This record gives sequence, structure tokens and C-alpha cells, in this order.
Amino acid sequence: METLIQSEEVCKLVFDDIRAKLKESKLNSFEKPNRVYLAHTEMTVENDCLTPTLKVRRNFAVRLFSKEIGEL
Repeated sequence: METLIQSEEVCKLVFDDIRAKLKESKLNSFEKPNRVYLAHTEMTVENDCLTPTLKVRRNFAVRLFSKEIGEL
């Protein structure tokens, strides 16, 4: 799974699908992502990435993915 996620073709396919869905929305251009990172780490309540109400704990996610965010 990790090898598949790191594939350029898979990343492009996922990003193209996201862009197609976003074209249907009425979001402003600054609300649309320019790049996407596919992670093999699940974001769950158990690993403290999500709250019990399934919201992302941003501070924890930024610390966990700081290297990847910097590369984007």
C-alpha cells in the first residue's frame, strides 16, 4: 500500500479526481488545494489525530506531517 501511495500516477489520479469534484463546487480559488499528499498513516481517534467527534487535531497533524507539509 505504501508503494502504491507513493506512485506519481496514483497521486495524479487522486488529485485529478479531487479537482473534478471541486469544479462542481462554488469554492473560491484560495479554498482549493494546489497539492495533495497521500499518507499511509491512518488518522484515527486512537492515535490522537482525531477528536472523539472525528475532527482533525490540527496541532498534532501539523507535528506528525511537518516534513511532508514542508515539501509541499
